[in-house]
Amino acid sequence: MAAYIAAGLVVAIVMRALGEMTVEKPVAGSFSKYAHDLFGERMGFVSGGMWWFLWVATVMSELAAIGKLVQFWFPHFPAWIPGFLALILFTVSNLGLAE
Repeated sequence: MAAYIAAGLVVAIVMRALGEMTVEKPVAGSFSKYAHDLFGERMGFVSGGMWWFLWVATVMSELAAIGKLVQFWFPHFPAWIPGFLALILFTVSNLGLAE
């Protein structure tokens, strides 16, 4: 229980700090831009790369879960097909090609 409270406090402090930086210096981009400006080019690149990897890993696990969920309902249906269709849907929606 104490670990959850400590983690929640750390997250709250980080979010508050990001909010303060956004008010002080609004920039186009993500928090990696702040890391670049405050800690240098290397830290900006590392934080942006870690954020990219986090989302790649998250999306891939979600696609695998979609495939397994469809396979639960239709056991003989290949799991890669719904995952691939969801990947196409995610890509098109993020690229703005669906307009």
